[in-house]
Amino acid sequence: MARHERRSAGFADTTRGPTLEQPQERESIWTVSRPAREIYFVIFVSLFLAGTGLVAVRAFGEGGSLIDATIGVWSDAAPLTITAAAAALALTEIGRSIVVIAQRLQEGLERVRRQRRQEGLAEADAAWRTWNERRLQAEARGEAFTEPPPEFSD
Repeated sequence: MARHERRSAGFADTTRGPTLEQPQERESIWTVSRPAREIYFVIFVSLFLAGTGLVAVRAFGEGGSLIDATIGVWSDAAPLTITAAAAALALTEIGRSIVVIAQRLQEGLERVRRQRRQEGLAEADAAWRTWNERRLQAEARGEAFTEPPPEFSD
């Protein structure tokens, strides 16, 4: 059976892992969405390099040999990588959450503005209708109508 026939028959292609074009079947705490990956990696690399620099300053400042200081930096690299990855993920998701919250607030404000605009138009329309009714009634009675029209400010 050809490769494309197996896929159409419901069999998964197990010879390769997921690629960027294929959706991931499983999500985990370390999953970063495609739009946020660039930001995540910038934050991760920045945190990792800053942490490595601090570890190196401490290791080389202790006055030991070059080999001991290098091994000290390398031994701290694993926990530093995990910490930088977790912090970058948290910062990325917090940033994305702030953006989503801001968008939701903006949408809510727009809804309130539209509603208030409609209410204002309804009030203005009602005021004009009642003024016009009074004008027409005065006109029908043959009286002079001197009442000024309603005024509304924006």
